[in-house]
Amino acid sequence: MMKRDHMPRLNIKRRDFYTRRIIGVIVLIMLQFVISSFASAQTPEITNGLAYLTSTQNPDGSWGDEETSTDIPPATVSVIETLQVLDETGTINYSNATAWFQEQSIETTEYLSERIHALPIFKE
Repeated sequence: MMKRDHMPRLNIKRRDFYTRRIIGVIVLIMLQFVISSFASAQTPEITNGLAYLTSTQNPDGSWGDEETSTDIPPATVSVIETLQVLDETGTINYSNATAWFQEQSIETTEYLSERIHALPIFKE
């Protein structure tokens, strides 16, 4: 009787955790932005959310789990969109993310759809 290796399942759970966390932070930032859109300064929640995103950006400019690259393109596109909504397009984080995304090759239909979705974002 062969013993089943459960490592792939753990990687999926870990990847899902990071994806949910990044998406949750993005949703909170966007919600806070909508609520405080009439104020001229960013709220502490937005500032803290941006600090979190900055601290979790991968060295290559992307966001997501480095061990399994499945979630990296969608997570990176979501953060790029958030940075645009918050008018943070002049930051090094935004520049690194867009450079990373534009360098990616298209390997699957899922990545192709993310690229098509993101292309109008890059208006540099």
